[in-house]
Amino acid sequence: PPGWTGFDPAIVRNTLDAWHARATIEWGGPAITACDWLPEGHTNQTYGKMLGWDLVATLRSGDHARAVAMLDFLEQVNTAPLYAEIFDWLPAERKWKLRDAGNGEQAAWLTWAMLVARREAGLSNTGFSGKGTHS
Repeated sequence: PPGWTGFDPAIVRNTLDAWHARATIEWGGPAITACDWLPEGHTNQTYGKMLGWDLVATLRSGDHARAVAMLDFLEQVNTAPLYAEIFDWLPAERKWKLRDAGNGEQAAWLTWAMLVARREAGLSNTGFSGKGTHS
């Protein structure tokens, strides 16, 4: 509708800052945030779609270091050939457990996030040949 501007960027930034401050999973690697948190604590689990949403919101709010940390997390932790739905940090075992790799909903949200990230970084999203290479 005319005049609609969406969320106030300051409110989004404040919400992200509060979430990241209270729900970051301490594991000794790049910063990653739990999906579920309350004032008294958080889980050690994040979802693939949440990573996509967080990546876009973080980029749009200008926190590029956090966005890079999320990409580093994915590179280090998503070692399965397909994108995971759930990333569980198991502190007693000091390892991540990936669940439901190849979940279409999660992969779709990550694909959307990567397309947004590329566009906002000034990179082209065109030129994919479908033959395993792209320009």
